[in-house]
Amino acid sequence: MKNILSKVLLALCAMLVLAELLLYLGRFYVALCSDLPIDYEGPTFYGVRLLASGGNIYDGSRLYEAPFMVTIYMPLYYALGAIFQNIFDLSTGLKLCRLLSILSLFASGYFSYRIFILSNLGRMRSVLGVFVFFNFFALWIWSNYCRVDMLATALCLFAIERFLSFESSKQESGSIKFLCITALICIAAVFTKQSSIVVAFSIFVYLLCQRKWKETFIFSLAFGAGCAVITLVLQVITGGGFLEHMKFASKMPFDWTMMMDHLGWIGLDWLKILIICASCLVLTIFGKRAKEEDSEKYSKSFLALSLPFLFSTAIFTLYTLGTQYPNTNHAILFYFVLVFVFLQVSSQFKQRKDNKQETVFSLSLVLACFLSCALMFQLLPSMLSWPGELAIAKEQYKALKQIKPESLVFTEDPYMSLVSNTKPLFVDVSTFVQVWRGAHKDAWENDLKEMLNNKKFAAVIVNCHDDQKEKPSYYWSEDLVNLIHQKYNLNSSLTGNRQTHNLYMQSN
Repeated sequence: MKNILSKVLLALCAMLVLAELLLYLGRFYVALCSDLPIDYEGPTFYGVRLLASGGNIYDGSRLYEAPFMVTIYMPLYYALGAIFQNIFDLSTGLKLCRLLSILSLFASGYFSYRIFILSNLGRMRSVLGVFVFFNFFALWIWSNYCRVDMLATALCLFAIERFLSFESSKQESGSIKFLCITALICIAAVFTKQSSIVVAFSIFVYLLCQRKWKETFIFSLAFGAGCAVITLVLQVITGGGFLEHMKFASKMPFDWTMMMDHLGWIGLDWLKILIICASCLVLTIFGKRAKEEDSEKYSKSFLALSLPFLFSTAIFTLYTLGTQYPNTNHAILFYFVLVFVFLQVSSQFKQRKDNKQETVFSLSLVLACFLSCALMFQLLPSMLSWPGELAIAKEQYKALKQIKPESLVFTEDPYMSLVSNTKPLFVDVSTFVQVWRGAHKDAWENDLKEMLNNKKFAAVIVNCHDDQKEKPSYYWSEDLVNLIHQKYNLNSSLTGNRQTHNLYMQSN
């Protein structure tokens, strides 16, 4: 029976690999052939272009004075994305940033496999783990965006891979070198996306649990000192604005009701999560511990690294889902460590009755992955049409040329300001709306109404959902939209963030 199940599992894994390759190739096509933002990419790309031109993406004054700009992430992705921007036009520059994310996805897959191999999970289980991880909907969706997520994921997994390589090498003489390299990669991950600190935290907890006091001190010192020095340098370069932006981003209010509502966004991935949790629980309680022939060290502490990683990523994911405009991209690391824990538990425990390795749980997990693939294939044809639709939408941008260059424009997608060479009122409007609603309540909207009433904007570009006063609103109240209609004339429709927007020009 076991041999039959193993053969079925192997055949299904091969089919899963093929299906996911096709799905990801479709996403890559969309990313590398779309000339306009395909999601909320505008704020990140605006920061990349600003940095490429020598601007300060952490200008403290822009947090409190129009035009408003907040950079909620660390600078490494922006810096890498900015390297070749001055050579290329906007559409090519945007695609280069997406290519950076795609390359980071490939690196994430390789480092995932290496982590599983270094944990003595075997090649079959390691391959299974990589493609179960890649099956999570959030990873598929966010794998090709001009955003920091995939680079941060790749660096996090690289740091874990280097640390596990150090642990398995048993070379005490090179411990300082290995730990400093690991700390350096952890620093790079943190200065791409703040939540990456969960990796450094997990390594720190692991070393403490293993009572490796010297290694704990070396790693903590290298990581802490490196972060402090880079932060100080960034503070000087940005005129003190770097920490102001980080502090501003931390003010997004948390709401339990929103978190419960947003948990539904995980969708079919809940099935995989439940199967993994149930499998680990059943095997741990009712299974029989297998003999570890290859490495006694891993049999004693096979969850010492992954459990702190799991809990810290889970807490961070729940927190971000409790904000007003969250995305499931914040759950990517949580999904990885969830798969990591499942592989570790299923390789360490056997069924009590027949003393054989458990394959039923792996089989059920793979079947759940096929359900997710079925949903992705349903969505894929629509996505493949985006490049053609955005090519047509690009023709609409001729209307932006009517706006006076360097003037202030009310827009939710700063990419439109890059096209028209104007100043966007907001860069990362969702962050400002969240923070202002939490801190200033209605005062911020009154300020916007005053600016609209005095016609401070050369143009207003607002999403059609709010412009048509549909409920619930994305950003703007009905009163604010009415004021736009009174003071500005409808000019045309545009596509921003792959959504329809209306362009309003000043009335005579």
